[in-house]
Amino acid sequence: MNQWEGTASICDENGKLLLYTNGVQIWNNKHKVISGDADLGGNDSATQSAIIVPKPGDANIYYVFTTFSRLTCIIVDIRLNHGEGGIVSMNILMEHSTEKLTAVQHCNGKDFWILAHETGNNKFRSYLLKSDGLEKTYVENKIGNNASNSLGYLKFSPSGTKLAAALFSKGIFELYDFNNSSGSISNPIVLTHHDFKMAYGLEFSPDENFLYVTETLQTASRIFQLDISDKKPVEILKSKTTVGHTSESFFGALKLGPDNKIYVAKNRMKSLGVINNPNSKGLSCDYVSEGFVLGAAGGIGLPNFVSTFNLPKPSLSIVEEKNCNDITLTANYYPVSNNNSYQWYVDNSIIKNANEVAYRPKSSGKYSVIVSNKCSEEKIFSDVKEIKILNAEPRAIKINCGFYKLIANANSDFQWAGQDIKESDLYSDSIILSGSGMKTFNLKVFDIDDATCFIEKQLNVDFGVCDARVFIPDIFTPNEDGINDTFKIVVIGGTALKLDIFNRWGSLVFTDSSPAAEWSGKVNATHCLNGDYVYVFKYKTEMGEEFVRKGSFLLQR
Repeated sequence: MNQWEGTASICDENGKLLLYTNGVQIWNNKHKVISGDADLGGNDSATQSAIIVPKPGDANIYYVFTTFSRLTCIIVDIRLNHGEGGIVSMNILMEHSTEKLTAVQHCNGKDFWILAHETGNNKFRSYLLKSDGLEKTYVENKIGNNASNSLGYLKFSPSGTKLAAALFSKGIFELYDFNNSSGSISNPIVLTHHDFKMAYGLEFSPDENFLYVTETLQTASRIFQLDISDKKPVEILKSKTTVGHTSESFFGALKLGPDNKIYVAKNRMKSLGVINNPNSKGLSCDYVSEGFVLGAAGGIGLPNFVSTFNLPKPSLSIVEEKNCNDITLTANYYPVSNNNSYQWYVDNSIIKNANEVAYRPKSSGKYSVIVSNKCSEEKIFSDVKEIKILNAEPRAIKINCGFYKLIANANSDFQWAGQDIKESDLYSDSIILSGSGMKTFNLKVFDIDDATCFIEKQLNVDFGVCDARVFIPDIFTPNEDGINDTFKIVVIGGTALKLDIFNRWGSLVFTDSSPAAEWSGKVNATHCLNGDYVYVFKYKTEMGEEFVRKGSFLLQR
């Protein structure tokens, strides 16, 4: 088969070749032209001359779409003509089409969207191929610039959720979002630059963060890498980096292979260029000019496939972003999809209203997420990720008046701070303290993996006022009869410090600072008169608190 630009081929699920085409003729796997295939609608110089799409649910029927100036649909049954294949029907879908033609799987993983563009305007057409055939109506999207010149590639991203178009001679590449459930196109981004005048080839990196684009039809053309992770056109164009060039030829198509390398067509050369690491930024993407040797000189086209055929099986992991106790968990689902719904769990229990791609845990636990595809109802389960949020619930338990037990209740290493805490108790989960009045204690809890990360909790404890029991007589009779002959204050749970006694005129008649102070009713061996006297008694409790009591009593002989 000789073809300068667009070609297509398809194999079965085991890699066995079934059909290939240049849009002008169709060959079977015996390399024989299938009969009845005159004037199929493609052309030697059509950018994307053809694409082959399997009929959903039928391993024998294939739809061959071709374009040059009109879009044609040819249905092939590989069982006809004794297994050599034959054309079942051929219909023109669009009279005035560009050379842009691509296809992607529907989000249900069964059906297919075939996307083409009308010429002379900005209308895309999305055709849906289902198990019962191609739907008669199509989804029309009026978006982007007019395709007055039909050259340049139209490509879906690997996930089928993004779309890019090259507008040859206009100096424009365009980016869009694609809804592979409804077939609608939205959010156009127009990238205009004088280096893009001969805009032709394009391809997404596997992770869809970069778009690679080529110039064509001029010697010494270049390959540019554009960072499309930021959707602002100005920022995308700022990121434009030349990652490859050719001096003896010019570039054509770019094609992402199942090995996640991007292959680059070079006009009339016997090798393809290869971008070995397309997910890497700048020159680290590693473009090699003589990357893949061909048996003969190639043109500027590479085979046109359904973009999502090479998608790996869906995978799901949880990415943790940690800033001390501020943790964000993100469901890292591949391939990228706009049709996903999320449900987060902790310790196998559903978290209510946790239905976004990211979740911020509020407590420690074992977290997981289930991702469901709204379109196909497919569910992917993540592994469990154990998360520790620093926490402590310190408590103070009263043992007795003036005695409390402090309990840390921390889920990581910690340290106490506060008055009366012994050094030996700084790291104890449970400590017993005595005191009086209000006291404040601090508990500092550390992240064992990050010394700069900690939380602090404050514990206010009212030890109270724990007074001793004091027995004070209101009368005494110092008549030397051996009964109630002295004025004596008894302290239980404390110690007397000082006893002062004053007469009714305020004169000090007695003072004693001994723990066993008592007054006999005399001053310098002289009996005091009967009557009222005033006492001032100072003592301390077993907790060390000092108190003063004042009052009066009667001396009566």
